[in-house]
Amino acid sequence: MAYKPFAFSVSLRTGLLLINLVTLAFLFARRDLFFTQFILLLLLIYQIYELTRFITQTNRALARFLSALQYGEYSVHFSGQGDSSFSRLYAAFDQVLASYQRVNAEKQARLQYLELIFTHLDAGVLILSAEQEAVFMNAAAGDMLQIPAGSHWQYIKVVQPNLTSQIDALVDGGRTMVELHSSGNNQLLSVHVTALQVLGKPHRLITLQDIKPEIEQKETEAWYQLIRVLTHEIMNSVTPICSLTETATALLQDASGRQRKAIDLSEDTLSDIRFSLRTIAKRSEGMLHFVENYQKLSRIPQPQLHLVSVSDLLASVGQLMQGEALKRNISLQVRKPQPDCMIQADTKLIEQVLINLVQNSLDALVKTPEPSLVLSCVVDGPYIILEVTDNGAGIEANNMTKIFMPFYSTKVEGSGIGLSLGRQIMRLHRGTLQASSEKGVRTIFQMKFLSS
Repeated sequence: MAYKPFAFSVSLRTGLLLINLVTLAFLFARRDLFFTQFILLLLLIYQIYELTRFITQTNRALARFLSALQYGEYSVHFSGQGDSSFSRLYAAFDQVLASYQRVNAEKQARLQYLELIFTHLDAGVLILSAEQEAVFMNAAAGDMLQIPAGSHWQYIKVVQPNLTSQIDALVDGGRTMVELHSSGNNQLLSVHVTALQVLGKPHRLITLQDIKPEIEQKETEAWYQLIRVLTHEIMNSVTPICSLTETATALLQDASGRQRKAIDLSEDTLSDIRFSLRTIAKRSEGMLHFVENYQKLSRIPQPQLHLVSVSDLLASVGQLMQGEALKRNISLQVRKPQPDCMIQADTKLIEQVLINLVQNSLDALVKTPEPSLVLSCVVDGPYIILEVTDNGAGIEANNMTKIFMPFYSTKVEGSGIGLSLGRQIMRLHRGTLQASSEKGVRTIFQMKFLSS
């Protein structure tokens, strides 16, 4: 250990100093040895100086060591310097400094690696300090916001007031959607704010993702699907109408193509014409019904939002549908949430969605033994979720992605617009309509709202 040579050196110097003092005291009364006394006195002064220098050498080395740590001067070396008694101590200092230098180099490498990753991300990343300074901002964030790197938050507020006001509203973090219009380039940003502590100081991590291209692609795909459905439905109606029209026309003409007289038409011919006209009327009526359903999808009124009690809403729908459930011998339960559970909603539109979901569940429970249907509410963080749960046969996995498509229905007489209409209404409420199903166990439809 380093202290053993040090203790030995101090003991040796102290011993020599004591010997010198004793000798000097013994010779102090001898006037004939004045020169010897003078030499011993000088030696005593040197011994005191040497002992002081030797002891304070560790303090100086320790001060240099701590200063090197404080200012990151990891290139300082102690080995080979000073008294050899401290060689182990100096070697330990060098090892500690080398370890710190290695750790600092690794930290700097990781920091550069992370900065490189963030720099090449398509998503914008912005970190704000407690003093509203942009501690870090990657190139994507600068391009999205049209601001230079290192801009202060106050400057960003001037350039993008709509974005910054919505971010400031997310005090404890959260998500929001913001439209940006700059230099003729329209962006729809998904903004995620996370509050965090760095070295005991509050910071905000803000990520920005332009989701407009993805949404446009999804919209295009949705339009293609809708066009295919529309084409399929229209062709199903138009093809027999055209065919029967041609048939009826041919029955009213003779072999040369001239119109027949009424007296020449047999009862069988008239019967065929009447059948064709009835079928044409039926298909036309079906096509008209289809167009009316399409109008329902495209003409959803803008919700008139106000505070709605979830407890009252579920109780109202449960009371309304209880009679239909009793007719089918289905148990309909309403599990009421806390009275203070409120959502911002249009009561009529949300009741329409709930009634449609309950009706779907009642239809799904027709062949289920001991059928059960439950209306309930779940609070999940900032979200309030209304649930319609049944123990019916469930939904096939390959149908789960299709049930919200317009005009898609697994029921023989279904129009296929109920779930699509419900999802659109929920989107107008800035919420979502989701479904999950476990075959033969239960099916759950969830209406997810942000709490008021």
